[in-house]
Amino acid sequence: MINNMVRDCEQPHVKMSVPDYMQCAEDHQTVLVVVQPVGIVPEDQFFKIYKRIASVSQVSVRDSQRLLYIRYRHHYLPENNEWGDFQTHREGEIAEQQRTDVAFYPDFEDCSDVEKRVEDFVESIFIVLESKRLDRATDKSGDKIPLLCVPFEKKDFVGLDTDS
Repeated sequence: MINNMVRDCEQPHVKMSVPDYMQCAEDHQTVLVVVQPVGIVPEDQFFKIYKRIASVSQVSVRDSQRLLYIRYRHHYLPENNEWGDFQTHREGEIAEQQRTDVAFYPDFEDCSDVEKRVEDFVESIFIVLESKRLDRATDKSGDKIPLLCVPFEKKDFVGLDTDS
């Protein structure tokens, strides 16, 4: 198997996911949010607002006793979504859609409610994730457990009967 991995890495057409070296053990319970500027925004102004957004690192969800932890990145490679098989909230056609939530402010001084808007956004993420968790808990589509494999292993299973 390792020889296959090395051979695949040598081939220029194979895209490998890039590890996020900033992750730590606690990140398994966090939601990743990508924050990017829209249009032409000076870098110093973007990072000022990015710091304010990133200051909202946990949100207490209304009507729940849960805390939702958030981590932010200002860039994220789309190739990293290949690992989405291990995360049920990335399954299905929703994962194929690009969704962008945008908040516009005329200037840096007029964005006094940005933290509140981030909290509302994070609460909406919680609602989606919780509904997917409940759907999966009540799903009676069968007792088969899906075969999970890392992206570079998928080609090894082409033509094999993975149901038995």
